[in-house]
Amino acid sequence: MICLLDLDGTLIDSAERHAALMLFLLQERYGEPKGFDRETYMRYKADGHSGKQYLTQVLGLEEAQAAALQKRWTAQIEAEQYLQKDVLYPDAIPFLQWLEACGYQTVYLTARQDAEALHRELGRLGISRYAAQVIVADPADAAKEKISAAKELRKEDAQMWIVGDTENEFRMARALDVPAWLLYRGFRSRRYWEEKKIESYADLDAVRRDMETLRGARKQPGV
Repeated sequence: MICLLDLDGTLIDSAERHAALMLFLLQERYGEPKGFDRETYMRYKADGHSGKQYLTQVLGLEEAQAAALQKRWTAQIEAEQYLQKDVLYPDAIPFLQWLEACGYQTVYLTARQDAEALHRELGRLGISRYAAQVIVADPADAAKEKISAAKELRKEDAQMWIVGDTENEFRMARALDVPAWLLYRGFRSRRYWEEKKIESYADLDAVRRDMETLRGARKQPGV
């Protein structure tokens, strides 16, 4: 059994990194935060909006200004000084240990620009050892690359589960016809998933309990 895990918003809490860089860029460009609020920013994006939309629709920046600022944000979001702000969710390691104890092959499948920086981060956070493989997709084409990678992995093992926090993981699961557990604590909110009529979970403890139920059902005769 392979369990595909997303990282940001699933195992890694990178909200502070995302918000801190946006605040810095606003202050650098305008000399003040322009009304930026971390919670509003992250919640707005989690409801399915882009960073550029936040800048134009919430902060009132002109389209060209927002586009330029967002371009700089994308270029710097994986700078080491900001990656250092990432932390693990408290339930991340217990969940990984549970998967390991159950004999699952854990694969991290994530979208990042800098694979080397990601591996350094996984080492710093202490979760490198739990992954049999780390696959990095290009953020510019993450949806397609993730599906392609998942299909290749499934050639090795027909049984696969997916855990993530965005529509990319949902699309993977649909494309491969495998179970997926989607979180609403990361980069997509509970409201976002409810509007799409997709079940979502508060944390990895809830995911694990649901997985245990499914594992138990599959062990029953005739299942």
